Amino acid sequence: MNKHVDPRHPFSAHSAIGEPSFADVLQAIASDDHLSDGRKRHWSTSLRKMAEYIDRPMPTMPARISGISQQVLALHPARLGVNDKTFANHRANAKAALNWFKDCRGGLGRAAAMTAAYRELLVLIGNRHHRDLISPFFRFLSMQGVEPGSIGDEHLTAYVAYCSETKFRPLRNSTIRSLSRHFNQHAETIKEWPDVALSVPAAICANDGLPWDQVPAGLRSDIEAVLKRRSRARESASGRRLRGCKQSTLNLIERKLKAAVRMAARTGIPIDELSSLAALLHPDRSEMIIDAYWRTDGEQPGIYTIDLATLFLDLARSETELDGESLRRLEDMRATLEEHRRSGLTDKNMTLIRQVLATDSWAKVVGLPRRILAGADAFRRTQPIKSAVSAQLAVAITLLTMAPVRMRNLATIRIGHNLIRPNGPAGAFHLIFAANEVKNEEPLEFPLNAQVTAMIETFIHDHRPGLMRSHNHDYLFPGEAGGHKDMKTLGGQITKRIAREIGLTITPHQFRHAAAALILRTDRGNYELVRRVLGHKSLGTTTSFYIGLESLSAAERFGQIVTAMLPPDDAQPCKPKRHRG
Repeated sequence: MNKHVDPRHPFSAHSAIGEPSFADVLQAIASDDHLSDGRKRHWSTSLRKMAEYIDRPMPTMPARISGISQQVLALHPARLGVNDKTFANHRANAKAALNWFKDCRGGLGRAAAMTAAYRELLVLIGNRHHRDLISPFFRFLSMQGVEPGSIGDEHLTAYVAYCSETKFRPLRNSTIRSLSRHFNQHAETIKEWPDVALSVPAAICANDGLPWDQVPAGLRSDIEAVLKRRSRARESASGRRLRGCKQSTLNLIERKLKAAVRMAARTGIPIDELSSLAALLHPDRSEMIIDAYWRTDGEQPGIYTIDLATLFLDLARSETELDGESLRRLEDMRATLEEHRRSGLTDKNMTLIRQVLATDSWAKVVGLPRRILAGADAFRRTQPIKSAVSAQLAVAITLLTMAPVRMRNLATIRIGHNLIRPNGPAGAFHLIFAANEVKNEEPLEFPLNAQVTAMIETFIHDHRPGLMRSHNHDYLFPGEAGGHKDMKTLGGQITKRIAREIGLTITPHQFRHAAAALILRTDRGNYELVRRVLGHKSLGTTTSFYIGLESLSAAERFGQIVTAMLPPDDAQPCKPKRHRG
């Protein structure tokens, strides 16, 4: 039994989680004579269904809305295999039952019970806002069995993590700062308050409080010169002829260097010392910058940190006159970080791949555009713009499933240039991109079937004119201000629409990973086909990136082998042995 629970709490003696649970709500509903039989039945059924959807036992489900909100938000009726209306009814009934339980128990059902020691401290706070801010923290401490005199920074950190998991949204940095400041303020003004001081987190300022015009002019001039030189053809440090960088690459280099300058200021490097690019890249400073990024990443450095060390070395070799010893130190730093570079997909991408391979999610994605387009045609006359945007998304999703190109290529498709009909007006469309239009300069071509061609025709003739907004151009997906639709806007709309319709969260770029997974599941080991579909330059890139999918398939096959050896379900149970005591 939890000795720190509120003795007034009717469920404190037996709760498995130190606070009321769904099981306690069911017990309270069954024993209340004022509730109708129909309401009892509906509430009880919905509470059981929500526990089933979240896949947790009833005694471990907290009887408060904030305790299950994150899990409920992650649910989607399409992935649960239930009707939208049925799911909405169960969710509404469960919410009503939890609110009823909270009200009839005097508010004790909404959160963990607070110990008498913390309640005595809470009543000493005169400001209502301060009480509302500190009260949840006290309830958390009561649930954890922490005495007032033992409170420390580690408990505040644990509370922040707990809120991130159980509340509608994580605590903002400003809220954590206010909580710490008010707690410390009461320690100074209230005699009975524990003699404890919590650390106040640092304020988060935009751009770390360092305006770019305050950076030394020499460094700003060097960065501008580097970007200008790299926009043209040039020779590398080894004498190899290099093409000019694309504007997107130049923008990325600029963002990384500016972020590195801000990180240097944050680590305590005097801004006056950053008088030039060579001064920034000198190992005495660049090592401090990389170490700061690594500490932010955690135990393992992130890809951004590893790539930044590579960029530092490249710029130091080609754009500065650093001595050999400095270059050797930068090379050692890059090599050390490179040892931590992970091959294969990230955990986020692997989560998506498991959903694609283990469920019918991808079949729903493939079938979704036709449903969207049918709905768009139905209200084209009454809501033409909304209908046109829906049709636009239907075509975009279809193209990503049939031709998993990068987002920049998708958004900039031009009719008659990228979308052509080699067999004449009656033939099917082909989607093509020349080498100079693709990120790695590998040309792409995807023949599209008759169904996709018909869908594109419907969009172009019936819906696209409503999105042109008096502009004359040949982009397949028009933008509001003329030209093509913004990549971020189009990508965000695709992700949101798929999540809303079928409950699968997938970005446009992840269509490429899904395509690779589907190919390797159907044709194991055919990395060359994956390379050609995705447009990779080398087979090594494809293999190193997707080799983990082969391990997943191998483990699945091994599971099938073991499963075939299992005894039948009606096998005789083992008899327990009797031990002489």
